[in-house]
Amino acid sequence: MPIDIEKLLTEWSPVSSRNMYLNMVADSLAKASQNATHVQQQIQTITVTNTALGSGLIYAIAAQGSKE
Repeated sequence: MPIDIEKLLTEWSPVSSRNMYLNMVADSLAKASQNATHVQQQIQTITVTNTALGSGLIYAIAAQGSKE
């Protein structure tokens, strides 16, 4: 069953409340987008750090092997 949000807003809320609802929805979507971007940045930081640590470990193992 499809829901007509515009119709519900018209029936149940005055214009000022409707504007408030729309602003809240827009703000919520903006925050969700911002959070997604922040998560992507954190994942990138973790990936770069893991790559650096892994490379360091490989070089350390290789250096240890060459001493023997």
